[in-house]
Amino acid sequence: MLHRRGCYDRLADIRRRDPVADYHAIYQATALYEFPFDTRMGLLLAFWRTFAVPSIAEVLAATGETIHRTDRRADDTGILMYTLIKYGLDHPYGRTATRRLNQIHRRFTISNDDYRYVLGTFLFAPARWIDQHGWRPLAVTNARPC
Repeated sequence: MLHRRGCYDRLADIRRRDPVADYHAIYQATALYEFPFDTRMGLLLAFWRTFAVPSIAEVLAATGETIHRTDRRADDTGILMYTLIKYGLDHPYGRTATRRLNQIHRRFTISNDDYRYVLGTFLFAPARWIDQHGWRPLAVTNARPC
């Protein structure tokens, strides 16, 4: 017989964790198990939102990747993002993904503000999507019955 987890069991597991020591496990559980669809939607919105900043859009357009190989560019971004979500920055796969991201972007002149904007977008867009459209908000103070 299969055991069906209660809808707030994972939230209880997350709350028991130390946010400093267990940040990756918390993010991984949230992104891959608690809100997989919502995380994907938020990451897709984040990907396209970067085009709203002229300096970033200029670099993206100049590569030709988003015009001529749109699906491949989106898939490659997704593969790198989900590698980092699944394995984290300290795992060999995570370090390889980070190294690849640095290799891809090093030939362009990109300001630190633009890098921070893109990284922030990949963090905040999914969180905002989840809070607005997920089956529960990220932070639940009084969990209602399922």
